[in-house]
Amino acid sequence: GIASGAGQMRLVAVGVGLGVVIVTLVRILSRFIPGSDKEEQ
Repeated sequence: GIASGAGQMRLVAVGVGLGVVIVTLVRILSRFIPGSDKEEQ
């Protein structure tokens, strides 16, 4: 219910934060990978 939802807000926040960090790292790494030419196209 509401109590369990409020208790899991921290886990949800951490999950979303990790998701954003992972996506950001993948985008940054994709720029340095020679195999990906998406930026040049």
